[in-house]
Amino acid sequence: MFISISVASNSYIDNANRKIYEYWLEGFSNEWNTIYNNTIVYTNLNPGKYKLIVREKQQSSLDEVHSIALAIVVHSPWWSTWVAYLVYLCMVVAIAYLLLRNWRARMQLRASLAQEKLEKEKNEELIQAKLQFFANISHEFRTPLTLIISQLEALLQSGNYSPYLRTRLQKIYKNTFHFRELISELLDFRKMERGKLQLHVCQLDIILYLKQIQQDFMDQAQLKNIQFEFHTEVENIQCWFDGRQLRKVFSNLLSNAFKHTPEKGRVELQIEAKETVIEIKVIDTGEGIPEEALPYIFDRFYQVDSAISSPGSGIGLALSKGIVELHHGDITVQSAMHYGTIFTVTLPKENLFRDDDYVTFVEPEEMLDNHFVMPLEEGGEQEADRIGEETLETQGDMTAKDCLLIVEDNEDLLQILTSLLSPLYRITIAMNGKEGLQKAMEEHPVLILSDIMMPEMSGLEMCAKIKSNFDLCHIPVVLLTALTSDNKKMEGLQCGADDYIEKPFNNKMLLGRIANIIRNRKMLKQKFGMEMTAGNSVEAEMQTLVLNPIDAKFLSKLEEVIKEHLSDSDFDVNMLAKELLISRSSLYNKLKALSCMTPNEFILNTRLKYAADLLKHHTELQINEIAYQVGFNSPRYFRHCFKACFNQTPQEYRGS
Repeated sequence: MFISISVASNSYIDNANRKIYEYWLEGFSNEWNTIYNNTIVYTNLNPGKYKLIVREKQQSSLDEVHSIALAIVVHSPWWSTWVAYLVYLCMVVAIAYLLLRNWRARMQLRASLAQEKLEKEKNEELIQAKLQFFANISHEFRTPLTLIISQLEALLQSGNYSPYLRTRLQKIYKNTFHFRELISELLDFRKMERGKLQLHVCQLDIILYLKQIQQDFMDQAQLKNIQFEFHTEVENIQCWFDGRQLRKVFSNLLSNAFKHTPEKGRVELQIEAKETVIEIKVIDTGEGIPEEALPYIFDRFYQVDSAISSPGSGIGLALSKGIVELHHGDITVQSAMHYGTIFTVTLPKENLFRDDDYVTFVEPEEMLDNHFVMPLEEGGEQEADRIGEETLETQGDMTAKDCLLIVEDNEDLLQILTSLLSPLYRITIAMNGKEGLQKAMEEHPVLILSDIMMPEMSGLEMCAKIKSNFDLCHIPVVLLTALTSDNKKMEGLQCGADDYIEKPFNNKMLLGRIANIIRNRKMLKQKFGMEMTAGNSVEAEMQTLVLNPIDAKFLSKLEEVIKEHLSDSDFDVNMLAKELLISRSSLYNKLKALSCMTPNEFILNTRLKYAADLLKHHTELQINEIAYQVGFNSPRYFRHCFKACFNQTPQEYRGS
């Protein structure tokens, strides 16, 4: 604080007499200061009350001293008043509150994120648990379904039934497959949610396809006394789609239409071809959908509240929408209460799947194999009979004595498989993978048919052990299971399985696939033997013969060892087995299984093969020299063996 005080000339200070004055400021200083002019200056005064005293400076003790006093009040600045301090306090409190609030918000956000992460992890664990549950339930459902279908097939294929009874059996048979599709729908829904649903697409006539679906619902229409109409302006429309997946869409839409349409109502299936798209409408005259529910009708697990609606899972329409969108199409709904509902599925005419990594293109015949047409229905029954008859004809005596190993833990299914296959093969059975592996080592079957989910050792583990075992790796393994996911199939194929058959299966289709595998293996072995006798290299046919690296390495090493001892006439099977570090019996079994040749025959044919090569490319060598070079002690015996193998003498072969 700065204070300047001027003292007037008419005060006690007498300038004329030149008196000297003193002053002191009470409350600031206790010392007297001398003033030589009329101004007193104080700086840095704190707020408060002061008293300025000015007096004449006493020159002698006789001088009379006069003094004056001035009260001074120094006020605080505005920023230092109690109001300001109150404002400061409020500001500090407000800042502290905001900081605390911000800190708490951050802590809550952090806790929320942690909780969300925890819930996400738990949700992922729950999803995995659900997937495992679905896989297990699928396996449990499909096994009894297989038993039902197998028994129905046996009934339909034996005896003469009245048309009425046969029709009823065929309907039961058809609905077991529909039951299987409902189970598959759960698995497909999970795959679609995870972006792993695969489509198997081909070009088919969608009019014919929808007519077949219409026929599936005719019985339901008659039973509920509902008029079911099919309308199309054209007779044929080619379209690219997955028949199995699209069947779920229209089955869901038609099932909902019949469910919500009262007796004497009407359901229509309309197809309209436009320039670039096909519009398929499912129209019903049912109760309708409330307007407020329409935006959520395709949400998963959403169900419309209705007093007369049957309870459902809430995934049918969500799955349908996902499948249609995977087909690059769209599905919409229009509805009015007590009037009806129209679902419109729009599909493109052109093939828009070329750049989609979730699509596999198949032939129309493969689509039929995947139950595009239900088995034992019209053409399906005749096709199954044809395959079964061909299987029986081609098997005959060729496979009557072949041993086939069945590994299955379900006794009922094991009994059915045994009765089905025993007329064609000598059957050996095992109840789990461990027992199956032991039986395979003992019996060396021509084929192993195994379930996957079994106690003690699963089918996948058994298959992996078989394919890594030198004595067994050539045996074809067919996995028979209800686990239909692509991951499970890939896991089975990666462990070395030769084929993968889903439950439930068609009996004659199963017979046909087993017969094809065995027949192809025998044809390959025979071809290998003929190529050997024709003088071709082992490596030239190895890729078509062996199906695993163990056998490929064995055959390569086999020819290498024989070639090293080609001129040694004493080289025999015992020496060959010793060089290969295996027993004589293992060598015999392995070579017989791969090439239909004994080790002695293989050595002889290898010698003759190299002799034929020398005859063609080394004309300067005499035939007797060649005979000795390839390990024959007698040129006469060499000529005899060569003619038996090539139907020509060495001289004729060289000249040809």
